[in-house]
Amino acid sequence: MSMPAVNLKDEQVIAAALLDLAEKLLPAIQPDTIAADLHNGAPVDLFNGKAGIIVFYLRLAEYDPGYLPVCTAAADVLLYHPAISEQAFFTLYTGATSLVYLCIQLYEATGDQRYLERGLALVAHYQEGILQKVVQDDFISGHAGNLLVLTQLHAYTKDDSLRVLIRQLADKLVAHARIAAQGLRWGHLKRSYDCLTGLSHGAAGIAHALLQVAVYFEDEGLRYLAMQSWAYEMKYYDPVFKNWLDLRLTSTHLQETDIMGWQIADFRRYISDVNAWAHGAAGIGLSRMYAWGISGEAHFAAESEWALTRCLQDADTLMRGDFTLCSGYGGIGMFLMEAGAVFDRPVLRQTAQRIAMAAIRYFEAHGTYNSYIKDAQDDPGLFSGLAGVGYLLVSVLLPYKENTVMAPLISRNRKDVPLYEKGEVKRALFSRYYEKSLQQYPAALIANDMHELEQLLEKEMGDQDCFRYEKSLADVWRSHSGWLCYQQRNRLLEKRNSYLLQENDRVLLQTVFVPVPELMVCATDHAWHGEAVTNQQESTGYYYVHIAHVQGVSTFPVNQFTAMLLKAFEGQLPLLQLITDIIYPQVDVGMAALQEAVLSQVRVFLRQCMITQK
Repeated sequence: MSMPAVNLKDEQVIAAALLDLAEKLLPAIQPDTIAADLHNGAPVDLFNGKAGIIVFYLRLAEYDPGYLPVCTAAADVLLYHPAISEQAFFTLYTGATSLVYLCIQLYEATGDQRYLERGLALVAHYQEGILQKVVQDDFISGHAGNLLVLTQLHAYTKDDSLRVLIRQLADKLVAHARIAAQGLRWGHLKRSYDCLTGLSHGAAGIAHALLQVAVYFEDEGLRYLAMQSWAYEMKYYDPVFKNWLDLRLTSTHLQETDIMGWQIADFRRYISDVNAWAHGAAGIGLSRMYAWGISGEAHFAAESEWALTRCLQDADTLMRGDFTLCSGYGGIGMFLMEAGAVFDRPVLRQTAQRIAMAAIRYFEAHGTYNSYIKDAQDDPGLFSGLAGVGYLLVSVLLPYKENTVMAPLISRNRKDVPLYEKGEVKRALFSRYYEKSLQQYPAALIANDMHELEQLLEKEMGDQDCFRYEKSLADVWRSHSGWLCYQQRNRLLEKRNSYLLQENDRVLLQTVFVPVPELMVCATDHAWHGEAVTNQQESTGYYYVHIAHVQGVSTFPVNQFTAMLLKAFEGQLPLLQLITDIIYPQVDVGMAALQEAVLSQVRVFLRQCMITQK
């Protein structure tokens, strides 16, 4: 499919298609229809529910003001219907707080204060769900999206109870942040290679929300978190494809060697090179473009250019039959159009207009705007269906609007006092990994990030016991691979090790064992763990095993013999040779007794999935 050329009649064609869509969707937001649909359990959210359809008509009302009364009539039924009181999800794009966003949009369109009052009432009603029933941290369905929309509401209302709730959500994001090889990451519970990139479920969306909130509250701590999230995302930028890797796994049949190694090079065959608003360059480009506008940092402009290059390539080929906002060319078109204004590059807006024309021609040829989803031609959703296509069409006809549903912004003219004291967020993060070291050398808190902190601590106290202990534990946290890795790996280890546990001593003595990945042995002179165990034959020396697992990282105090054996496995020798060459020279025990002790410990390790066969 090639992109149709722009001609003088394009705007008329787009306008006609837009009005056709508007007429087709209009029955879905008639007051009687909304009431009946809600009674039957219809979704209320932005993604594919009633709120999203009304948001489309609010944008359409900027093109034709005659649609504004349609929006307010629909909203007056939706926002006060008894069905919205009982919701299962409490998130910005996929749950109840979509209605809070709708209230803000209605206020901006009408100036009617009652919409802000209704937004506050809904937040109060949903507060328990917002705090207790949201599991993820992401933008589309997690704490980050809620943080942004509640702060938008606070910018207009200055409500004190709302500020308390915002701080509670920010605390959750601070608590859930984990160190990575670079930056900070969120979302280790997802079915993915690592914490995701991208706007909807990944690092870009979390960073976007954090930076918007940070600017409003003039909060250096939240700004730091945002920048660290974008830094993490760059770990997975692919310069060849001008895209960020989609770390969701498209295959459930992973090879055993890949599960044990869990290296990104091995996983490239499982992941797709998708580019859309939800995942990939279009959404990531949006977040980085607005980050550049706020921060002025040159790297954001460069990264936005990479995203634009990829989006222009995709706009030239149009290989997929999907023009929705979430997963299709609609989201790419919105990014190009907004970038055209931000970077003063009219050709980008023209390309967005050509995408709109391509969507219309595709519908004329196929009867749908999305060939990948069955019955998509009847989906009225904003991000999943027809309302989203309409949102693209009306946007290419209207002047540039900075604040859209694609990446909501908080007015920079509105400010409030910081949520956190100066240095509080960094101190909380740094102390999570280096509490004891910082007690001895608090001057290291001036560090800009975790790597600089470690450099300062190592320079001042690299030979000190507590730093060695905390650094070894932090290194395991840094290498933690997320929920899916350990869920898959444990299943494989239990299967492998169950066979090994059935073998006799002779077979085990000929076997080469290795520690599982993300297991580290640490020896210290002093006890740094509440359950520290000393070797009963030595008056000094403490030994620990750090091991990563589904929930995080655990530390086990062990005796010297256990630590010695686990370290010896790193040599990858047959067990009998390991005993003879490494263990036996270090202990005062006869060979027969030593073999018996080692075999007993090996079986314990196998049951605990701490070692396996090479």
